[in-house]
Amino acid sequence: MVEAIKPLLKLATEKKKTNDQSKLVQNREKVEEQRLQKRVAETSINHFKEIKQDISKEHEKVERELIQLNIEDNKQRENIYREFAKKRAQIWRMKAQAAKDTMQAGRYFAAETAAMSKLLTKNNIAFSNEKTLKAKKEFVEKFRAAKKKKEPVDLRKTQISYE
Repeated sequence: MVEAIKPLLKLATEKKKTNDQSKLVQNREKVEEQRLQKRVAETSINHFKEIKQDISKEHEKVERELIQLNIEDNKQRENIYREFAKKRAQIWRMKAQAAKDTMQAGRYFAAETAAMSKLLTKNNIAFSNEKTLKAKKEFVEKFRAAKKKKEPVDLRKTQISYE
């Protein structure tokens, strides 16, 4: 009976060996697959890290450019403010000069006006004196002429008009 069971036992042990071998092959395949997945994961992680580093480098580069642009913008704004301040100071100097010139012109005009007024007054007085002198001379001449002719002189008409 043992002889009859021997082939069965042999068959069962072979079946078990094949099952063990298939399990071993499956386990090896799983291990190999896990190793492959691990390598893929590691390369993905490394690739991700590289991409992340590239992105960080780009961010730093952009930040440096922004800082540079801000510095240049501040310099430009400062230069524009300086130019504006210079122009504002120039305008104030021009206004002050214009005020001085206006005051000088006013003084000159006042002096000219006063001189002309004085001259007009002087000429008016001189003309008035000349007119009065002429009227007196005419009166004296008339009086002398009348005296020479021995005509009566009306003294009521002796007042000189200053018209």
